[in-house]
Amino acid sequence: MKVSGMPGAHLGGTEIEPVSFGQPIAFKYKDDAHDMQLKDELASWLITDYPASLEFDDEPGRTYYGYVQNTLDDLGKMARLREGTIQFLCLDPFGYGEEDEEYLPSDRAVLIDNIGTADASPTFELDVLKKITYALVAKDDSEYMMIGRPFDVDNQEYEKYETVMFDDASSTTGWTAANAGEINGTIAGSMSSNGYRFQTVDYGVGSSWHGPAIKQGLSDPVSDFRVETKMTFRNTEAADIGRAEVYGLDVNGNQLFKLAMKDILGGKRQSFGEARVGGGVTNHFLISESGDKGWEWNEFEGVLRIEREGREWKAYIAQITDGSHTASRTSDVWTDHQGRFTAELAQVVVHTAKNGTYQAPNQGIDSVRVEKINHRHTGVPYIAGPGDRISFDHKTEEIFINGELRKDLKNLGAHHFLLPPGYNTLSLLPSGGVQGVVKWKPTYY
Repeated sequence: MKVSGMPGAHLGGTEIEPVSFGQPIAFKYKDDAHDMQLKDELASWLITDYPASLEFDDEPGRTYYGYVQNTLDDLGKMARLREGTIQFLCLDPFGYGEEDEEYLPSDRAVLIDNIGTADASPTFELDVLKKITYALVAKDDSEYMMIGRPFDVDNQEYEKYETVMFDDASSTTGWTAANAGEINGTIAGSMSSNGYRFQTVDYGVGSSWHGPAIKQGLSDPVSDFRVETKMTFRNTEAADIGRAEVYGLDVNGNQLFKLAMKDILGGKRQSFGEARVGGGVTNHFLISESGDKGWEWNEFEGVLRIEREGREWKAYIAQITDGSHTASRTSDVWTDHQGRFTAELAQVVVHTAKNGTYQAPNQGIDSVRVEKINHRHTGVPYIAGPGDRISFDHKTEEIFINGELRKDLKNLGAHHFLLPPGYNTLSLLPSGGVQGVVKWKPTYY
């Protein structure tokens, strides 16, 4: 930026602007119909709503991501020839090489080489080896990404979420028939396990909602809890009407909450998720909707969760796609100021139902987990344990545990760092607690 009366200029910034590429193109056609056919084929290939990969023969091994900026009608027409230039706009101005990957052990630092000419955005996928209160990835002992926090002698680690019941639906052993009034609807028919899911054998008969319901009691009732169920609800046809539900009951069989996925619309596929506090008469809905667009939870395979701590309730529903949580919904925290729903959780019911003679979808319960919430005035809670996976995506600046977004665990001083060109030293903590891989694409100006 030039300033009047001063020699030279000031540097306004070093940010790289978007880049564009002009690609000459030409094709012959037989007649107007053939011309339109070829333009339609090109449009279906080239016109996208998202950045698509773009490669050129004279830059082997280099990929850009862009959009077509002009229309194919801009191509000139001469005799039986179309020719012109297609303009590609790359809002991301960098070129990328093939993805590199390096193993990160749990007990030593690793030196990696970023062969690009620009900073690269890494992704870390870490497998948890033991119970941990934090996970940290450090670069050159100068930058780090971290979730949770270490414990110390004055603040020892503890299990905030303690599993008191888990059933993977591999068998109905330990489950008994639910009683009338413990669900909303008529209990009829029977349910069994196919080895990995509780599914309906027979819905029985009924003029409204009816189907099997089985329950299991906890060894000890719990006051503060988190209940999570994984469900399958494949409403593949517009005629499918049904519901899959999990209820929480107190020692007297009164409803404390309900989690449900259902489709009640005739002639249209629309899954509807519910997380309800209380019973069928006195209640409060934390979630009661079909998602942002009305179809995200169709053919649902995902998770539903409800949690009570003191008098505060919250809920969560998400589709699971390729191990990642998508189309998720987290409720606001709701406080039961009147203390209407404070009884201890003592039993869990799983239920599938159809309505009248309508066709039911393929639906079932894949697992149920009940966790007791422990409280300490001091101490550091575990955030993950053996078998869990933690992911840090430094390009999108997202943090996941088992596919669920967990930005809430990010340490205050941590940030999503980049890998500059050349050698970088990476290490993991806690030692012996996590191991995994780092992935990155060499990036070029």
